[in-house]
Amino acid sequence: MKKIAIVSLFGCGNIGDEAILTSLVNSFLDLNIGMPLQSLALSPSGYAIEKYFPNDTQDNRSKKIHSIFFPSEGRRKGFIKTLLTGGEIKSLATVFLQSDIILFGGGYWLHDYTPYNLPLVLGFALFCKCFRKKIVFYAIGAGPISTFIGRLLTKYILSYTDLILVRDAFSYAALQSAGLKKMIFITADPALLLKPISADKSIGSSALLQFINNDRNTIGFSVSAWLEIKNLWKYRLQDFVEPYKGIAKLLDIIVRTHGVQILFIPTMLPEDLEACRKIAEYMTEVHSFVLTGSYYPAQIQDIIGQVSCFVSMRLHPLIFAVIQSCPVIAISYDPKVASFMSDIGQGAWCLKMDEMHKLPTLVSKLLKRQNDQLEEIGSRMEALKNAAANNIKLLNENLLQ
Repeated sequence: MKKIAIVSLFGCGNIGDEAILTSLVNSFLDLNIGMPLQSLALSPSGYAIEKYFPNDTQDNRSKKIHSIFFPSEGRRKGFIKTLLTGGEIKSLATVFLQSDIILFGGGYWLHDYTPYNLPLVLGFALFCKCFRKKIVFYAIGAGPISTFIGRLLTKYILSYTDLILVRDAFSYAALQSAGLKKMIFITADPALLLKPISADKSIGSSALLQFINNDRNTIGFSVSAWLEIKNLWKYRLQDFVEPYKGIAKLLDIIVRTHGVQILFIPTMLPEDLEACRKIAEYMTEVHSFVLTGSYYPAQIQDIIGQVSCFVSMRLHPLIFAVIQSCPVIAISYDPKVASFMSDIGQGAWCLKMDEMHKLPTLVSKLLKRQNDQLEEIGSRMEALKNAAANNIKLLNENLLQ
């Protein structure tokens, strides 16, 4: 019986990464093959190891995963310090050595927006392969891969992996353009299969009561703190005051035109929360609120399901919205956002960053055509969910049986 270790991103406070891991764990345990599953979450700031058992309830799984992405200070363990001092290295080595399959679980793994990303990720994959581990990239996002060294590493190291599943056509094209000849399967994002938390079905409506005015319709808004993905590497070195003020003016127009209120829903903490608060402060209209607190992905999904329509720069809040049959407008801070909107047939409702001035007009159109959009999205959702379900099927057929 093969043992799997899921390598996931950690310490970023990213609801999207948490949603992917939650869905992956649920899908694997739902196979009912009787084996436990371990996740090894890594970042330069720490690591976390968690084990999931077939008899775990869904709520218990969610709590374990949430504690990885939003750990208490007591759970933070310095990864680099551990390697240098040998402290608790046994627990890391045990997970690695006892696993037959090392699975890079979803998320935006392969890109060269930052100079260290591809060498670290692919270097670790090659290290695992040297120990004869099976290597799986599971429903990942990829691209752009534009540097010479990035293309070289991608082409040669990924050719030694055992299974590559990408979540969209953009990622497939990025790997092919890097020269990779290996079979690549196009699936869909695992978060499309995210299930509600049984104990908290009313979390959306109860959360909204704390933050909003029930006399007005609500438009949800999710912002990426760095506005464009190219700013990720130098985010802390830039001043976003003027762009944030520009967004605030657009939201003021929407509030005045339609008599609505804006609920900011940050999904990468603390960066997006800080950005939401600043934009809200720059607005002249008082009808805006910032969602605060700690929520599971399924709870954020339920909250988004309560708003009249949803505007998002981030990918996974968009996924949550379409699952909840909430009308959406996307602002593509990253190609993956435009790719998803194309997948659901809503490219016309996706703005580039330099088109953001069109947002008030687009919101006005959407409020008149909500039912049309939802019908169009609904016609594609079954195929997308089937594609997302293919992730675990392909893993099972190729490596578990």
